[in-house]
Parts: sequence; C-alpha cells; structure tokens
Amino acid sequence: MSSDTNVNKSSPGTAEEQSDEPDGPLPGSAGDQETKVTLSPAKMSTKMSTDLIEYVDKDHSFLPVIPNVQRSQLENRLNTQERTIAFLLEQAFRIKEDLSACLQGTHGFQKEESLARKLLENHIQTITSIVKKLSQNIEILEDQIRVRDQAATGTNFAVQELNNKHLHGVGDLRGRVARFNSLSNNLYEEVEKIKKWIENQFIKYEKDQLGQMNQCLKRLQEKLEKSENKMEEKLLQLSSKLGNFINTHKQEAEPSKAKHIENKLSKKMSQLEKHIWDELEKMQNEYQSGFKSIHDSLSSLQQIHQTKMDLEIYKVQKDLKKLQRKIVEFREA
Repeated sequence: MSSDTNVNKSSPGTAEEQSDEPDGPLPGSAGDQETKVTLSPAKMSTKMSTDLIEYVDKDHSFLPVIPNVQRSQLENRLNTQERTIAFLLEQAFRIKEDLSACLQGTHGFQKEESLARKLLENHIQTITSIVKKLSQNIEILEDQIRVRDQAATGTNFAVQELNNKHLHGVGDLRGRVARFNSLSNNLYEEVEKIKKWIENQFIKYEKDQLGQMNQCLKRLQEKLEKSENKMEEKLLQLSSKLGNFINTHKQEAEPSKAKHIENKLSKKMSQLEKHIWDELEKMQNEYQSGFKSIHDSLSSLQQIHQTKMDLEIYKVQKDLKKLQRKIVEFREA
C-alpha cells in the first residue's frame, strides 16, 4: 500500500480561495469533481488543523462592522452568512468522507490512522467554532434588524401623532380665529348701535332742555310784564291820591303844614320808588338765576354725555385689547 494518502484538494484550501469565493459554486459543482492530491502523514503531522484550513483572512474580521444601512443590505448579509455555513458544512462532510476512505486504505499504519483521526477532530472542532460564531453573528444581525424595525415603528407612530396634534391645533386655531372675527364684528355693530343711541338721546335731551328753557323764558317775561303793569297801576293810583290829597289840603293847610306834608309825600314817594326798583332788581336777579340754572343744566348734561361717551369708548378699547391678547395667546399656543 502506498504511503501517500489521497485527499480532496478542496479541504486544505488557502484563505484566499475560501474568503474570496464564498458565494461561488458549492463543492458539489462541476469545478470540484474528482480533483485529488497526495499528502504524506509526515507532512500532515507537521501542520495543525487550523493551519491546514484557513477560512478567513487574518487582516479582516470574519463579519464586517454593521453600519446603519438599509434593511435590504442586512438581509443580503444574512443570506451570505447562510450560504457560507452551507458551504463549510458540505466541505466538512466531504473531508470526512475523504478521510474515511483514506483510513480504510491504511489499516496497517496505526500512526497514520491516529494522525488522520487528530486531523479530523481538529477540523471538526474548527468547523464547529466557525458555525457557532456565524450563528452568533446571525443572531446579532437579527437583533439589530429587530431594533431598527422597532425604532422605525416608534418613529412613524411619533410622526403620525405629531401630525394629528398639528392638524388638531390648526383646526382649533382656525375655529378660534373665526370666533374672534365674529365676535369683533358683533362688538363693532354693538358699538355703532350704542353710539347712535347716545347721539339720539343727546339730541332728544337737548330738544327737551331747549323747550323747557323757552317755556321758562316765556313765564319770566309774562311775570315781568304783569309786575310792570301792576307797578304802573299802583303808581298811577298813588299819583292820583297824592294829587287829590294835595288839592284838598292845599287850601286848608298852612304853608308850614304844606311843606311838612310835601316832605312826607316826597319821602313816601322815594320809599315807594326804592321799593319798586328793589322789586325790579329782584325780578331781574331771579330771571338771571333761572337762565344761569338752565345754562348750568345744559353744561352738566353735555358733560354727562361726554363722560358716557368716554366710558363707552374706554370699554370698547378695553374689550379690543382683551381680544388682541387672546389672539396673541392663541397664536403662541
């Protein structure tokens, strides 16, 4: 029996052959059919099992760092990892079959058999560790995909909620603006109505006061005329009485008595004239006081009207300022 053992060429392949073509044709394809090479047990014993089969490049990690990429790229990497696992498993089974065939042809060489068994065990352990590492990487990728999906779902939900709140706020703001417009229109109409009512009331009150003033003036004139007529009548009566008295006593009285009587009559005439002028002055004062009271009432009425107008304008301005503040608060909210 020959000391060389036939082994499949694909089992001790280099790192470049397995790392560069993990997605190529699998070991059962036409490119790997019946290609054999001979290795002596001495050469096999001088190499470790991890040195015979190098599956990854030492300058690069087995799995690349997963950036924040699209979901399709993550799925493509998962598919690549699965295909690599399938490729490694098939390669392991092919190596196992080749080694079994090699062992069947070398029953007489115990040393070669033990070396082959160690090689097989080391190779199986290497494959198992690689498969475990690939499984861990797959789980990490699945967790990342799950976390990314959850984050995307949460982001979509938050965006939808913000959109709903925005639409609700815009609708509420439009309703408030419409209510404010209607309220401002109603307030303007009420202000115009109040203004017209105040003007009408002022005109009416002014007419009433003018009528009362005219009536008072007429009454005063009538009273003055009556008092003047009475005074004239009294003066005429007194003058006639004096004339009669003078004529009757002129003949009888002496000159001294006549002078005395004339002095008395002159005193009485001066007193009567003073009384008449006092009455006239009193009537004139009453007339002036009445006219002054009417003028004061008109001025007070005008002042009351102006005060009412100022109060109404102040109330309207205050309401407008409140509405403006509410509009500013609504816009800020």
